[in-house]
Amino acid sequence: MIALSEMAHDPAPRMDCSAGDWLRMLQFGDSALPTGAFAFSHGLESALERRVVHDHKTLQSFVKTSMEQSASGDAVALLVAHDAALNGRVDIAIKADRYVFNRKLNEEGRVMSIRTGKKLTEMASRITSHQSLQEWLRLITTSATHGTHPVSLAMVFAARLRPFPFRNLDILATDYEESSFPQFAAQIAAARYSRKDIFWVPEPFREAYLVPTGDPEQFEVAAEVREKVRYVQHDLLTLEPPETGQSLIVCKNVLMHFSPEDQVRVLEMFHRCLAPGGYLAMDGNQALPAVFAGRFLAIGPGVPVFQKPAD
Repeated sequence: MIALSEMAHDPAPRMDCSAGDWLRMLQFGDSALPTGAFAFSHGLESALERRVVHDHKTLQSFVKTSMEQSASGDAVALLVAHDAALNGRVDIAIKADRYVFNRKLNEEGRVMSIRTGKKLTEMASRITSHQSLQEWLRLITTSATHGTHPVSLAMVFAARLRPFPFRNLDILATDYEESSFPQFAAQIAAARYSRKDIFWVPEPFREAYLVPTGDPEQFEVAAEVREKVRYVQHDLLTLEPPETGQSLIVCKNVLMHFSPEDQVRVLEMFHRCLAPGGYLAMDGNQALPAVFAGRFLAIGPGVPVFQKPAD
């Protein structure tokens, strides 16, 4: 059995990045990254020469103006391109890229933006080997898009820091082990699977959440998923809920081995485990006993997923 429950939300809005994600993001956005951005001063030398900047107050004003310009232009394009990349809309990212390029009024700004954007994409594509970055680099090198720095940075963020939908979930896996030597706990903790095992996983999820290991035939579940999974040994026939308040219970290839009477008892336990509005997913060949009519509602014809009424 696998049960998922939502973890308590903070009253304040939460960012969808962990501290590690933020550190990684800052590394890619840092001017010290060898993309050439460190040499771009946004015209500070000219401002000094013309005495536009001549003390700490005018320097503060110059920096503030530069940041406001970036916030109203490059930052907007970054957000738009990031959202587009997450939704597979490369065409929108290209439009944002064109917007940034056209907004750079001087040649130096345009040259630096596309130069640093291309270098960033080249570096990130080597580090992450993410397919979307390889495609973005191809578009840049074939002149299909400019590859300005803010939009290229957005593509990197989308590939490396894509949202993790299980951020606020807790996954509890249970099984009844006849052996006195517990094996499933170690297997779940290691989270390693062969190429054959993961064949059925859709490609976008394989790319997002399965990491290659030293063995080309072995893959490891990404830490961001692995850390959300707990395992306990549990015999369903004790009829004692391992936990309650679950949002989803997945039970497959289990109930068929129980007598009809025990099936009803176990399903009663599942009903107690689920929070109001929670879901129960079962085998396609497993029929729900008539006694649960009205207590588990089918979400659709031919779909072995049932919902516990919210009230």
